[in-house]
Amino acid sequence: MVGAWTSIRMADQAAVRPMIEAHQDLFSQGVLPSFGTDQGSYSQAKHDYLCAGTGLQEGGLPQPGLAMGSLAESEAEVRARLAERRAGIAPVMGHATQGGQRGQSRRKTDDTTLAAGSSASGGFNLRQLLRHLLGKDINPMK
Repeated sequence: MVGAWTSIRMADQAAVRPMIEAHQDLFSQGVLPSFGTDQGSYSQAKHDYLCAGTGLQEGGLPQPGLAMGSLAESEAEVRARLAERRAGIAPVMGHATQGGQRGQSRRKTDDTTLAAGSSASGGFNLRQLLRHLLGKDINPMK
């Protein structure tokens, strides 16, 4: 899934809300049960957004400087599980970018840069679909 950029130097931190909204627009509200990020993405505004009306059952938006020991056991377990899942996704993102040639963009316009990102994501999704159709195991992230 690729979202549109709102600025030429859009950081990952600014993409949290648009990613969730794009997912909910495509697949409807309530389909995305959880969401996790790293500490660099934390802000009070994102925390408030994730807690209010997104339909998420679990959120992993770690607050920098907050010790895991200060959390309730159930909340610490959820955060640890979401952090492990996020760490497991990093190699998948690497495969998508490597196979789709998504390095530094050498495109001349924003539209062609967006098209290159979309083609890389589409190519990755097609490779996964082919693996599935050929009967190769694809273990879903938990």
